[in-house]
Amino acid sequence: MSDSAEWGPDVVELVKKYALQNAVEYDGKGEVGSALGRILSEREDLRTRVRELMPLVNSEVESANSIAKKHGIGHIRLELMKMAPEALDREKKNEVYKKFKSLFPDAELVNVDEKE
Repeated sequence: MSDSAEWGPDVVELVKKYALQNAVEYDGKGEVGSALGRILSEREDLRTRVRELMPLVNSEVESANSIAKKHGIGHIRLELMKMAPEALDREKKNEVYKKFKSLFPDAELVNVDEKE
């Protein structure tokens, strides 16, 4: 089952979402392993089918990287905005964290939502 037509539309869309998100986060150089990890954390039922899933993940990551190279990261962001706007939240959190660490390199982040 390597062809996207052989997978359900929910799996194909999930793989595409994480391939695009990964391309954005890695400046057009998305990584298969990173995208796969996110896919499997959301859909644990696919863990037993990783071998079958890998060709689809490889294809979508290559496609996302190619789009980023040809049309820029902005095009990828636009695609994500249309199909899965929540996928851009991770990028925003990473930007905030990087900015915080650049301003306060010795500070430690604490999760204030956790109860002791």
